[in-house]
Amino acid sequence: MKWETLQSFLSQQGVFLIHDTTEQRSQFGLLRCLPALDRLGVEEFTYPWRWRQLQSGDGRGLFSYEYSLLQNIEYEDQVLAALTTQYYEDETQHSIGSLINRWQGRGMMVVVADEKQFQTQLGLRPLYHEPFAIAQRPYDDVYDAVNQWYNDQGFDFPLTDTRNVFLQDNAILYERVSGETVTQTTELFSLLNDAPYLPLYDAIAAAFQSDDGPGTSPKKDDALQNLASWLRRRIEWDSSTAMSVVRSLNSTVAENTRAFDQAAVAQDASMSDARREARNLDSTPIGQTYKAWLQRSP
Repeated sequence: MKWETLQSFLSQQGVFLIHDTTEQRSQFGLLRCLPALDRLGVEEFTYPWRWRQLQSGDGRGLFSYEYSLLQNIEYEDQVLAALTTQYYEDETQHSIGSLINRWQGRGMMVVVADEKQFQTQLGLRPLYHEPFAIAQRPYDDVYDAVNQWYNDQGFDFPLTDTRNVFLQDNAILYERVSGETVTQTTELFSLLNDAPYLPLYDAIAAAFQSDDGPGTSPKKDDALQNLASWLRRRIEWDSSTAMSVVRSLNSTVAENTRAFDQAAVAQDASMSDARREARNLDSTPIGQTYKAWLQRSP
């Protein structure tokens, strides 16, 4: 699918179904599509709070976007994406059927589900067969279209084991600033503490923020398990890989009191390299996004 075709879907009124099935359990990996939808101009997202919760009852994402609980969404001419599974639709109180009924005929809504045959509790047939459905596509087609859009602006995705566009952004920025290429997500996380200019650094720093005051602190096993699950909802990792990554991050924090400490970022020499590279970025949409990330304040 071409980028222009994808954009044409999102310029219509109706529901566009994206189905995404990863090798992991259905609810894991489903949030990998969030950055791609953000690039397409989706303005608001809703999905089960449990997928967003990291620890101590708070909710976070890998990057900044507008998130709302299902019951709090109000239509204000925005493009909305609702992410769910057939299990959540059938077996919980979090059906998106009434939300779809409110949206149809008023604007654009993207539904991301774990099955092509996804059907709401209120529906009489699979969602993509409903008269208000614009189209259905697998997430792989959406990702390939976004990839083409990046290519047209001079950026190639270096990571070979994920289709999370935000992680690709970080790998691209790391290559632009350091001159070194990373091809695996585990490698990207292993170098993160030495590359505080990456926007992914902010999410991990927040995850290890100390409960007792400024700075970071290592976490106990239950918090690490929670973080591993949180990452698996966004990255195509199995449970052992996710736990290996978070235990390695935890060891880094335990061994270095300044690891992922936002107060130490301003003095890091790599920040000067990042700001220098920001001046070399072209005035393309992605180039401008990267420039803002590299020039952000700690």
